[in-house]
Amino acid sequence: MMKRHLAVSRRHSALIKGLMLSGLLALGGCGKGSFDAATPVQVTAMVAGQEYEVQPRDRVEPDADGGNISVRHELATDRKFVTLLTGSATLIKADTSAEGGSL
Repeated sequence: MMKRHLAVSRRHSALIKGLMLSGLLALGGCGKGSFDAATPVQVTAMVAGQEYEVQPRDRVEPDADGGNISVRHELATDRKFVTLLTGSATLIKADTSAEGGSL
């Protein structure tokens, strides 16, 4: 009985990882597009274990050594968070103040 439970857990784990990756890609948009030249950005070197709130136009870019990132979505508030687990990455936040607040 325990082996069957582990197999189901592994399948769910793969599904969850796939959904997290999809969410991260949705946050970053398609490809490595750039922000509007007039839109200022804030660039932050992410610290492992620290959680960062992200908005739809924000991007997380792994550095040359790669980065393993966790994505968390609070459904009740529709807030999204990323955490650097290993490696290194840069968080690039779009300035949404010109659009009347966050998206």
